[in-house]
Amino acid sequence: MEFPKYEATRSDSEDDDSDTNSAVSSNFISRETTLKTDIEDYESDDDVVRDSTSILGTGTSFKPVLNNNVFNVPGCDHSIYIGLKEKQTLFVAGIFDIQIVKGGIIYNNNHYNASNKQILNMWHPMSSSVPAIVSSFYAGWKEPILQKSKLAVIPTLDPEQFTCIIKVSNNKNFNGITEGYKLLSDFNFFWIPRNSGGHQFVNEESTFTLLDEQKDIFTPLEIPHQWTQMLENLQLQHNNSDLDTRIMIIGGKNSGKSTILRLLIEKMSNQEQSQENNNIDSNTNNPLWYLDLDPGQPEYSDPECVSLGHIDYNTNVKPLGTTFGQCGFNKLRQHFLGVNSPQENPELYLSLIDDLFEYFEDQYFTGTSLLNLPGWIKGFGINIINHVIAKYKPTHIIMLEYANRLNFEEVFIPQNFTSNLRENYAPSIIRLSPHKSSSTNDDVYNQLKFQASQLRTFRTLLLFHKQFDKNNHTYNFDFKPLLATTPLQVSIGGKNCINGIYLMEEFQNLHKNDIKGVLEGCIVGIHKYVKNPDDDNNKELENIIEQHGIYPLVKGRRAPKDFQYFTLGLIHSINEADNLVNVYVPDVAVETLSNPKQTSQWVLVRGKTETPMCELYPPKRVISEYINMNDQPIPYISTQRAKKHEHVWKVRKNIQRRGHFMK
Repeated sequence: MEFPKYEATRSDSEDDDSDTNSAVSSNFISRETTLKTDIEDYESDDDVVRDSTSILGTGTSFKPVLNNNVFNVPGCDHSIYIGLKEKQTLFVAGIFDIQIVKGGIIYNNNHYNASNKQILNMWHPMSSSVPAIVSSFYAGWKEPILQKSKLAVIPTLDPEQFTCIIKVSNNKNFNGITEGYKLLSDFNFFWIPRNSGGHQFVNEESTFTLLDEQKDIFTPLEIPHQWTQMLENLQLQHNNSDLDTRIMIIGGKNSGKSTILRLLIEKMSNQEQSQENNNIDSNTNNPLWYLDLDPGQPEYSDPECVSLGHIDYNTNVKPLGTTFGQCGFNKLRQHFLGVNSPQENPELYLSLIDDLFEYFEDQYFTGTSLLNLPGWIKGFGINIINHVIAKYKPTHIIMLEYANRLNFEEVFIPQNFTSNLRENYAPSIIRLSPHKSSSTNDDVYNQLKFQASQLRTFRTLLLFHKQFDKNNHTYNFDFKPLLATTPLQVSIGGKNCINGIYLMEEFQNLHKNDIKGVLEGCIVGIHKYVKNPDDDNNKELENIIEQHGIYPLVKGRRAPKDFQYFTLGLIHSINEADNLVNVYVPDVAVETLSNPKQTSQWVLVRGKTETPMCELYPPKRVISEYINMNDQPIPYISTQRAKKHEHVWKVRKNIQRRGHFMK
């Protein structure tokens, strides 16, 4: 395999690197920019960067004191004013809205001015590092002080004492999102840390809390100077390019890919105050696209899906932080993979992302696109990276390299690319080289650690428990277990019904008596069947169906263009006597699936998506409420104690005998 040859002058500090780093560096020196970072290792979640040498906001730490720099808002129980002096750094956990009343703030190296129009909606879960809010001045000719009448009735608040004054309030657009702990105790401290000292400044119904750096256990998000330089350069490229800018990041698991992508989105979507005042949109001619190709930790896709979408943050409410893809994103095309890693089904994964690349190329998208890849960089994962590079044709490649841990020698980058909008362009390679620091506090790291499986469960719960309020244009999250609600009934066969069931390879060739058990209590992808008249192999759905009892199973392997993904569904039960499937779907999908005027042919795709056990086996308190309300037993589980000498048979999975193989 031949590698492109790049030449650049190496500094003395680079010559002192280890042999491994030297070997890697010699092959991948950027044509435009080479960045060496001194940041620390990353947290277990891809979001977290620890202990960098350059810290965002090096001013005085904020010490909250009631009626000194923290003030209650008259007539509002869920809001507080916070006064910040020059370069003071504030940390807030939870989900909340911020309005800048005086001065400005710096958030992730972006400056925001005081404004009556713009509300900053911040998402700071404890699964990620917490960004700092740093006081700053008003970047304009005349500094306004907003809400003067409300400030005047607070006798202890003198606006002249503070460089910056902000109003922090409960989030108004996503009600109930912090109450996931009612369904799953794992999320008790997902938004607010244990024994937080900031609770004294808020009430029990507040969705946020102030953090004390000396008392509370959390990890600040710290952005190195080299990362800042890279972000600013790519922002200029985004603002000034008339063509398509394509940016992708390569790195292993927990290397900070998601963090960089979020920082890029915030940087590129940030509007200058002068443009806002003059009604000029800085991103009108430079749209922002996002290829979300990580099914295990998607930023904007549904769980275990890959997608292409448009990021639109040009609204009065600006979402910032780890938003779990709940706002500001318009999905243009989405595919259901059915597993959380391409390693489970690499062939299907490649076919799905190829369809996204084909659609992306056909649309002649201008502006900037970002690509989110999974952290599989070993074995066949390298082949996937090379395949993505060849298909995506990036203009910029960011490489996150660990000393003595990652090796990109097998990554092949062509000398030149040609896309629909550019000819013979050379990709710019930006190298970031993090290293491990001896000052890392592993005790803090272990206390903050959230497993990837927990985050996947959280994303699934958000999808199924989100309800849209059309009147107020807000989202409400009701974390009552799905078993306590009535499922949607959809018939098998007929019009606007389930006309096909596709079982992935592991569940192929099942006996018809086993199909019901494979589907009940499982999450499936709900698709529309699409007939492509230009494809001779794309037949009518009934021609590729094989009937197994009441179940219409799709024969053979599916093609991405055959099925158009709609949403996920959790099958409650199947009534074989009446040919009915009882299924839970997200609130926004109920109207479409239950509309009798629809003539779509629906196909259920059974993958390996894990069902949150809290949905099938809720907490005991919830079970008692359910039994009292419905006066009937809960499906799947029994609350009765086993009788004496009664034995519960369990299947052993660590042996393989002839009788255990399904024929």
